[in-house]
Amino acid sequence: MALLNTSKNEAKVQAGRDANEYQNSPVTHIHHAPHVVPKHLTAIPKHDGAIIGRDTQVAEIRRRFGGNQAQKQPILLVNGIGGIGKSTVAMKYCADFAHAYTHIAWLRLTDAQHDNLHQSALQSRSLPKAFADAVFLQNLGIPLDHGLDEETLLQRVVAKLCNLDPKVLLVIDNANNADEIKRYKPTLRDTNADVLFTSRTLPEAWNSHEYLRIDKLPIGEALKLFRTFYKLPADENALRAFLETKLHRHTLLMQLVAKVAAAKNTPFDTLQAKYATLKTEARTIEQHIETTFQELSGLEDTQRHTLRIFTLLPPNRPISAELLAQLMQTEVEPLETSLDALADDT
Repeated sequence: MALLNTSKNEAKVQAGRDANEYQNSPVTHIHHAPHVVPKHLTAIPKHDGAIIGRDTQVAEIRRRFGGNQAQKQPILLVNGIGGIGKSTVAMKYCADFAHAYTHIAWLRLTDAQHDNLHQSALQSRSLPKAFADAVFLQNLGIPLDHGLDEETLLQRVVAKLCNLDPKVLLVIDNANNADEIKRYKPTLRDTNADVLFTSRTLPEAWNSHEYLRIDKLPIGEALKLFRTFYKLPADENALRAFLETKLHRHTLLMQLVAKVAAAKNTPFDTLQAKYATLKTEARTIEQHIETTFQELSGLEDTQRHTLRIFTLLPPNRPISAELLAQLMQTEVEPLETSLDALADDT
């Protein structure tokens, strides 16, 4: 019995020691690290290869954004016809002056699931919807609440941007709804960010100091751009005349013609002959390009998908409806109906 009591007493003493050690031991507190907002709030597109002939426009954007506080313009709209190089100028500005900003975001007013090659021809999405991008919200530390309407979510984004370092660049690419640009201009001004729009449209009564026109390349730069892709022999004066009178120094058009001619190894004389009979007045080309962009933006999703398939097919080679239906994973009859409708719409 005495041995048992001794064991109980020793157990009590040990329990007391354990309790005392527990009370005096350091307490570990778990703290959640604050959300760190990254420099790149979205993926920032990069141009493939060197950008030719846009240094002056990029420098002008920097002058508008980089002035003293009294002269600084927080919103700038880069405007021009489709394919002239607006987005390219914006990409070059992001690349050249990334060091001047703490945070950069690039929002496309297009369907984000499609790639850069087709983005200009896609139906635009609204500006609030672009701000609801999941990656953008996550990087800002804003929970994605599917119960919120887009306008409320936009206000949350604006409030968050206001609390960031003022050196924020916000690029809104392919913003072609003039009424929407004017409507949200005051809201975007409240972000304290440098807001850079690219747009084929110019809102009515837009301030001239908030607008930068992107026009055709100077002939020297146009020649350099064409020669980047087309290396075959050509008389320089004849080539200059061709770029001036037939392609009108339109950036995208020059690139496409040069790349296709180079891929087919087309001699310059043959290239000239193909374009000799074309009526290519400058105004007509600009109207044609703008009309093309507008028509493509109004197509249905299935029609745009069909056109994307056609861009992958070999040119000037017949293809049966059966094979095309197999490639598109559909039946021949509905495909023919869709193609008839597409022909009527375009």
